[in-house]
Amino acid sequence: MKTTHRLLFTLTCGWLAATSAVAEPLSATPEDPDEAEARLRDADALPCPLAPGGRVWLEQIDACGASACEALTRAHVGAWTFEDSGLQVRCTPERVELIAPAWELALAPTATGRLRVDDEAAVELARRASTEPLDEAARRHLARLYEGLRVADGAPPYAPRTLRAGLALLRAELAVGQWAQARALREDLEAQVPASDIDARGELSALTPPALTETSESQL
Repeated sequence: MKTTHRLLFTLTCGWLAATSAVAEPLSATPEDPDEAEARLRDADALPCPLAPGGRVWLEQIDACGASACEALTRAHVGAWTFEDSGLQVRCTPERVELIAPAWELALAPTATGRLRVDDEAAVELARRASTEPLDEAARRHLARLYEGLRVADGAPPYAPRTLRAGLALLRAELAVGQWAQARALREDLEAQVPASDIDARGELSALTPPALTETSESQL
């Protein structure tokens, strides 16, 4: 695990894409004219007993391109750094919760006090998806947790916990006939599951009924 995780986000076709980026000064002028320049607008410390130093640093920045600016929130949580529009941080006695419009993620302390990804909620929903159909609220929650795990991974290859959550979400979407969502998700998983992961590859193949490939665009 890297000591610092710097993430930039874009929404593409309804799915959140996360790519790692090199930390640069906030006032730096981008070499690429299409690259956004980040300008610090405000900074504040959020009291958070679980975070190193007892606080989470929040920065309000403007990412400005050639023609427009986007307001982003950057959160520094110990060795982790997350950035997205509308990002909120909530501290509880058990975990640090990060909530963005398209994803959510929780960090919990280890025995040594370092923060790790808390995947308990995703594991529970994945277990339920393997035994029963999930209602719409549960599917949406699992989708947000899956995106949050992708954010924590930063870039492919994804961690096993992320792949398990993705496969569970695919199973849940197929169970209720959500073909369009299932097709997009399966394409994403197909590109990310390592060829060496025989079990995940086998499960992915089993979650590809004819309806997924034969459904016409008019039915979607």
